[in-house]
Amino acid sequence: MRASAITRSFAQARHRCIAEGGDLFPVVNENMQAKLKDFINKKRNQLPEYFEDTLYYWVGGRVDVSGGGNQWEWVSHYQAFEDYTKWNGNEDSTYNSTCPS
Repeated sequence: MRASAITRSFAQARHRCIAEGGDLFPVVNENMQAKLKDFINKKRNQLPEYFEDTLYYWVGGRVDVSGGGNQWEWVSHYQAFEDYTKWNGNEDSTYNSTCPS
């Protein structure tokens, strides 16, 4: 797993991940969300000069706009996007056409 403090668009971030042999991280359950949070917190502690002001990170979810739709999907995982909705801790969250919250 890697994190970057460089500001990129979703497409740029995904392209970089794929170029390095991976993809953006899919947050499909509480376990994966906890792993991601722990990883980011460790990065912030190890390299505070790079990560202390970084508040947002791209994950592997996007809106599939092919065919005029606006359905969320994971770019590198088979699970339905709506199967995991606990983006804000223990409460169910919502997602719209721009951002899960």
